[in-house]
Amino acid sequence: MMTIPNKLVKIEATKFVKNQIDKDITKVLSKIIKDAEIVFNSYPKDIKNGLYPFSKIVSIFNLYKLRCPLVKITSRNKKFLQHDFVARKKGELEYLRRWFPKKSPVKGMYGEKIDVILYSKKQLEKERSPIKSDWGVVAINVEMRKSSPVPPMTMINNQLGIKFGGNGEKINWKEYKKSVEFWKQYAIKQR
Repeated sequence: MMTIPNKLVKIEATKFVKNQIDKDITKVLSKIIKDAEIVFNSYPKDIKNGLYPFSKIVSIFNLYKLRCPLVKITSRNKKFLQHDFVARKKGELEYLRRWFPKKSPVKGMYGEKIDVILYSKKQLEKERSPIKSDWGVVAINVEMRKSSPVPPMTMINNQLGIKFGGNGEKINWKEYKKSVEFWKQYAIKQR
């Protein structure tokens, strides 16, 4: 049974996520946000808590036929992996990252769902990324059946604090170890 809250929750894309998403997601960003608002407001029991106390995850069906960029690393495709030190945005610390280049012959599959990762208005104000809505989108992940964990370097960056582009939350070592095991086996294909 659907329950509708007294006040409808509003969601908006943060500047950070707009700079991180690819052109395919950019084309349908407003639709994804609208779908996330519908789920958040109509099916609150379906909203999952994120890794941090100020975060939520709204999963929606991938009606937009977006590809999941995750590719399982195999002995056949490992030779295409590249790596470098990169920063997500200016002012953040560089970290070692690996990926499959856009022109490599590996392909992600069409995702089954889209996870919309949200931070609260209060947290985004702390991070000097104010929004007008109740929740701000900080990531949009096209996923298969199961959601991928927060990458280890994101957890480390977050622990470094707001000065370095993180959120100041301590690492949950259990989640960190799960994340390391997952990301040893997968890499993102650039789009």
